[in-house]
Amino acid sequence: TRTMSHTFWAGTADREARMSSTMADPGRIEDEGYWLDLAQGLGINRPHVEVESAFSSPADDTDVAVAQKRIVAEGYCQLAPGKVVPLNDPHHLVENLRRGIESLKSEGWPASFIFLYDEAWVLAGRMANLMRRVSGNEISFDALAWHVDQDRGEGGFSPHRDRQPDDATSTFRADGMAKYTTAWVALTDANPDNSCLYVIPKAHDPGYEAGDDEEGEEDPMSLALPTKESYQHIRALPTATGGALLFTHRIIHWGSRGRKSTEEEARAGTSAPPRCSISIGFSDPSYERPYLVGQPKLGVEGTNKLPDFRSRLALVCAQMISYFERFPVDSVMLRAFYRVFCASKDLYDDRYAESTRKEFARAVQEREGENE
Repeated sequence: TRTMSHTFWAGTADREARMSSTMADPGRIEDEGYWLDLAQGLGINRPHVEVESAFSSPADDTDVAVAQKRIVAEGYCQLAPGKVVPLNDPHHLVENLRRGIESLKSEGWPASFIFLYDEAWVLAGRMANLMRRVSGNEISFDALAWHVDQDRGEGGFSPHRDRQPDDATSTFRADGMAKYTTAWVALTDANPDNSCLYVIPKAHDPGYEAGDDEEGEEDPMSLALPTKESYQHIRALPTATGGALLFTHRIIHWGSRGRKSTEEEARAGTSAPPRCSISIGFSDPSYERPYLVGQPKLGVEGTNKLPDFRSRLALVCAQMISYFERFPVDSVMLRAFYRVFCASKDLYDDRYAESTRKEFARAVQEREGENE
């Protein structure tokens, strides 16, 4: 079963950003002090980090019930700000994460390195608490972050499904809930001007539950959008800062390209900021096991246990290898990621480790082909 594949259509998958700058120093990738200095104000395994109560999601039982119905019926649901992180959060979690991503990007690092910091895992705990109540799924550690700068011509991922199993029907429970779901949180406003997510709802997608014929002449996008009128089914999902989207592994979705600022907007300082966001996957272990082994169960009230620095770094490096096509880096940085990956073999699920090794080999092969 191809559980970890992401299938993209309509040409080559768009890259979130250009090749990461050589300003980043791969030689210091394992230096915890370096990361603390880079994103001042964020923590790494602070012994006194106050997360015992932070894991409780503000969403009430009505919110959860509505989310469940929408996900089963349409493949996704949208949550207003205040349902994952309180509106008057005294710790300013969302704002601090945005600032952290901006610091990382300014030094040439992929936005997903935000997962080295406590604050990202506090948010992950909140997301886990909510997703457990909504879907019954547990964190899979498929964690990513984005910084999409429309003024640099960047866009989100092109149209895709998150998973492409051999038997799509079997990846849903009897009540219709998917065995794999994703929580996506906006750290800035996300709208058509600076990139937001778009989806094709379940009812208008023939392959959503039945599966896709990968040998067929038409790709899933073409089958879902066979006429001019069918394009009216596409839904834009602008999301305010702190708002969230929950969706299944089978919904076709993508991140748009934003509108470049005009000269007048740039001079006046009224340009839309780059879109920053975080996503984490959640799965039924019978369908997809967590990428990391021996980790604490996140999102459980009354605990403050978070992954340690070594586990965080191992995960981010493996993720950047697995997603090398979407988050391109130079060969020096790619090999630094692989060095950390090889030194962390005891932390990974066997299936995820094998998948990551294959992606690294493919990345090296592609780079060699480009240099010929």
